[in-house]
Amino acid sequence: MMINTIKLSTELIEESHRNDYWREVTRPAFETVKNPNDEQKSFYGEISAKQVGEIVLGSTKFNAQKYIRDQRSISSFGLDNYMIQIVTAGTLRGDFNGVSSQAFVGDISIMDMAYQFQSEVSAGSRISLVLPRSHMQRSGLNGNIHGRILTSEDPLTAFLIDCAQGFLKVSPHLNETQIEGIQNSIIDMFTLGLNGKEFNQAESSTISLITKQRILDFIDSNIESPNLSTDSIQKRFKISRSHLYRIFAEDEGVATAIRNKRLSLAFKRLTASAGKRVHLAELAYQAGFSDYSAFSKLFQEKYGEKPTDIRNKIQNSIYNNVTYDGKIIKYFKNLREFHYGDEQ
Repeated sequence: MMINTIKLSTELIEESHRNDYWREVTRPAFETVKNPNDEQKSFYGEISAKQVGEIVLGSTKFNAQKYIRDQRSISSFGLDNYMIQIVTAGTLRGDFNGVSSQAFVGDISIMDMAYQFQSEVSAGSRISLVLPRSHMQRSGLNGNIHGRILTSEDPLTAFLIDCAQGFLKVSPHLNETQIEGIQNSIIDMFTLGLNGKEFNQAESSTISLITKQRILDFIDSNIESPNLSTDSIQKRFKISRSHLYRIFAEDEGVATAIRNKRLSLAFKRLTASAGKRVHLAELAYQAGFSDYSAFSKLFQEKYGEKPTDIRNKIQNSIYNNVTYDGKIIKYFKNLREFHYGDEQ
């Protein structure tokens, strides 16, 4: 089975354009800004990535940088993945939605892409895995793992690193059946490692996680419908309002979860418009909002700018034809072709 590796590097870009280019490369995951402790004028970065089954595998190199993941980044990248990074050189320090974390060589850091964070990295390198949320939760993942660090002192960490590095190395030589089997094993092992002593939690907790995932799948399937509401979910799943709130307590209730998913859908479609004229009232309606004024106000509260302002910025960007549709490897391919054709 042929698995193509996508390689991107600031070294192939004129120095005057490197900062904008690297920001665009990393944009789906976070906003990259200059690290105040770094004297270099330009970003340096290299990415080598490939899609292996449902997992995105890759390696990166970079100079000192600062990363900010806010609501805009969350809507660009999506909520449905965990990013697991093996620190192979350099350090990481950050605030992961209120959790302070730091990682060193040999550690594994975990980011839940549904949450915000700010982090600073020294010059270094990483091996990264992007794992689907649905697969992790069906594998039995418990609790909030955003900002979790698996330290190099833990023998299990070294085992997980060996598995990830081995998968990265042999993936070009595997067939689809082998990839699926190893992929599921990798996800199961990371889930077990992250659950730790919480692996045998009460059955009710596991049931709540399964129920939440079923409800989220239902929301995603009906997000454009104006009839989607707390009441419709209660009727569909035969669940009380109080129980429903407890399941979605960390999301501030299911109504907030629906609203945020609708705003995220509108943001994705707006940023994917590639500079074309977008009728914003129609965009709001197609995302499940019946009132454009209310939509515009909520949009500005979430993203810090009005829909019209973001549309104007997209139209004026040199990257307005490089769209992101949720598929990381495809996005990287589009960036590569935009700058230097379809050569590896």
